[in-house]
Amino acid sequence: MLTKEAIEVGTAMHWPLAMSVTALGIIILFTRNIPTEEAKKVLLGIGIAYTFFLFNGLAQHFTTPVNVPMPALITLALAAILAFYTSQKAQA
Repeated sequence: MLTKEAIEVGTAMHWPLAMSVTALGIIILFTRNIPTEEAKKVLLGIGIAYTFFLFNGLAQHFTTPVNVPMPALITLALAAILAFYTSQKAQA
């Protein structure tokens, strides 16, 4: 069912996802010196974005022939949880 061409397409489709996650990481780095209240909002937004990425990966894994790597999904889940937790518990 998974032909060479299908694997190439699946691999190519993961590039934009990787770049999106990388872009969010860069945003985190550039916003590390902003005031705490604004940083908490940024982290909350990033947590929401990671959750969307996670749901997309899970949907692809369970409803399509694409075999999304579990370490990637676990990393996204941990990053989302950490972003949500930090956005709520961070103190000035």
